[in-house]
Amino acid sequence: MRILCHFPLSPYSRKVRLVLAEKRLTFELRMERVWERREGYLELNPACTVPTLIEDNGLVIPDSNVICEYLEEIYPDTALLGRSVAERVEVRRLVAWFDQKFNAEVTRNLLWEKTLKQALGLGAPDGNCLRAGYVNLKQHLVYIGWLAEH
Repeated sequence: MRILCHFPLSPYSRKVRLVLAEKRLTFELRMERVWERREGYLELNPACTVPTLIEDNGLVIPDSNVICEYLEEIYPDTALLGRSVAERVEVRRLVAWFDQKFNAEVTRNLLWEKTLKQALGLGAPDGNCLRAGYVNLKQHLVYIGWLAEH
C-alpha cells in the first residue's frame, strides 16, 4: 500500500493528504518527526522534510509539490490543476502563494510559537510573533474571500 510519511501539523503534508483524498487514492499515514532525524527516514529523504510518498513499487517521492505534480500526471482523470493552461497556471500561482507567503507570514508564526516551540522545550511563545501571525491571517482571509467571489 502507498505510504505517506507526514507530520499532521505540516501544511505541506496537509496539501498532499488533500490531493490523495480528492483523487480517492488509498494510502497509509506514517507520522515522521523530522527534528528527530531518524536514520531510516534520512535514507528515504536526505533533506529530512515532510511529506514523502512511498509508492507500492518502491518509488520514493519527496516534497509536496513534486508529489502533487506526480499524482496529477499518474491519475489525470480527477484533474485538480485544471484542464487549460490558464487554469493550471492560476492553480500553481495559488499553491505557491500558500506554500510561500501564507506559510511565512501566518503558519510559521502561529504553528511554531503555539505548538512546536513549546513541544521542543525552546521556551514560551513570543507574543510579537503571535500578534503578527494573527494580523497576517486576517489579511490573508480577506484575500481568500476575494478569491471565492471571483
